[in-house]
Amino acid sequence: MSKRSKNILTNSSMTTYQRCPRAYYYRYVWGLAPKKVSDKITIGKLTHKGLAYLHQGKDLNEAINLVFSETSTDASMAVRKTVATMLTQYALKWKDDADTKQTLAVESVLRRKLDDNWWLAGKLDWVIRDDEGVWVVECKTTSRIDRDYLAKLPLDNQVTTYYYLASGKWKGEMRGVIYDVVVRPRIYRRSGEDIDTYLERAAAAYLANPTAYFTRQCCFREEWKVDSFLSSALYTAKEIEKRLGEDADAWPQFTWSCFLRGRECPYAQLCSYGENLRTLSAFEIVDPMRELLE
Repeated sequence: MSKRSKNILTNSSMTTYQRCPRAYYYRYVWGLAPKKVSDKITIGKLTHKGLAYLHQGKDLNEAINLVFSETSTDASMAVRKTVATMLTQYALKWKDDADTKQTLAVESVLRRKLDDNWWLAGKLDWVIRDDEGVWVVECKTTSRIDRDYLAKLPLDNQVTTYYYLASGKWKGEMRGVIYDVVVRPRIYRRSGEDIDTYLERAAAAYLANPTAYFTRQCCFREEWKVDSFLSSALYTAKEIEKRLGEDADAWPQFTWSCFLRGRECPYAQLCSYGENLRTLSAFEIVDPMRELLE
């Protein structure tokens, strides 16, 4: 962890620590990031970048070209074409909506002090103003939109984090946070089907049932909920502070989180077999706060 980033708390770092202090140690103290990521994660990151270009006012073709010309990626052609399809369908879905919103910021980094030593920080995807006031728009990709997905939003600390950060800059104008959700293609690729034919069917599915693939959900935060969140955030920061400078043994393993929702924690092999050449070869050193320090 760099000196500049060690006293920054984000929603991701706080969630990681609360889920498993050992995972926090590996990601936010050592800076270990997996070298390989799944296609789903790559699709999410690239779509996110493309949406940022669209929100900056780029036209669709320029946004798609910029995603792959300015982003270092070894993504497969199937992933690239999937991202292009998702961006195209997003632009079609919301093409008549842009005139009702004023863009205030895109990928804006904001910080607010938690105390004399710690900052709460985050990168806000899109900040807009409409007739009601100022909104933070958080862009998400997912596999499906269902009742459980939407039900968690009133409890989502990411919503509270972004609301609080934006409230410091747009005092008195903040209305809430909008979850702008894009669903990855839901239809299955048939055996032997080429990627272009598959994505033609996927595009038809988007057009036939857009509500299954896109939603914008408004989330609000009362002051008591913000205050409760800040107390929890500061408590977490102080717990982290106590352990900084200690080795891995000082950071407990919460083994219940090793296989959440059927997914193996990226650091499970390190915890199972120790820090050695084989287990460490799966990682590279990446400052987890680099986007907040640029």
